[in-house]
Amino acid sequence: MAYMGFLVWGHHMYLVGLDHRSRSLYSTITVMISLPAVVKIVNWTLTFLNGVIRVDVSLYFIVSFLTFFLSGGLTGLWLSHVGLNLFVHDTFYVVAHFHFMFSCATFSALFAGFYFYYKEFFGVNYSKPIATLHYIF
Repeated sequence: MAYMGFLVWGHHMYLVGLDHRSRSLYSTITVMISLPAVVKIVNWTLTFLNGVIRVDVSLYFIVSFLTFFLSGGLTGLWLSHVGLNLFVHDTFYVVAHFHFMFSCATFSALFAGFYFYYKEFFGVNYSKPIATLHYIF
């Protein structure tokens, strides 16, 4: 368990014994997912730079979404390398990667949309101090 201990802390989630073809397939799929994701990040960043930004609670959640999406993408880089994927595939590292992407990023985007469309949904404005506390917590 001494290998790559700084990444996986020596904990094994489960062992499935993937053969080299499956590892190559997972790495290839990870690269195929990451290329459009990079294009999305660049587009979103340029939209922020060239657009008119209204600072609101929904913007806070959008920035947190981008942060989670970017950190999940950076952890995905390790998974796309076949040699490193050999060490981290059966560990909690993959679980953390998916939770960053599917839990943290998804809920941040859902809350951003909720606060952005709140007035259209309910016909009234939301309380900004309570929404800001929601973001902080």
